[in-house]
Amino acid sequence: MYEFRAHDISHPRSDEIYREVQKMSKELVAHGHEYDSSWIIRTMGEDESVESVLCGHSERLAMAWNFVANPHAKRIQITKNLR
Repeated sequence: MYEFRAHDISHPRSDEIYREVQKMSKELVAHGHEYDSSWIIRTMGEDESVESVLCGHSERLAMAWNFVANPHAKRIQITKNLR
């Protein structure tokens, strides 16, 4: 079991995970996905983009980790803990 937080870089294989996140994002955009900035409720920093803010969520990191660690898995389980 692994635990991720939004924009988490504590995992030893974070570089691979974030490369996979970028790959997932490119594939989504290629298939017509558009990022919706209305979900961002804070002021973005100068070095941030809509994509970078929305693509760092823990669920997306967990999916990317699965693609890196278990590329042939047929099923994964992601649990969200909103305290």
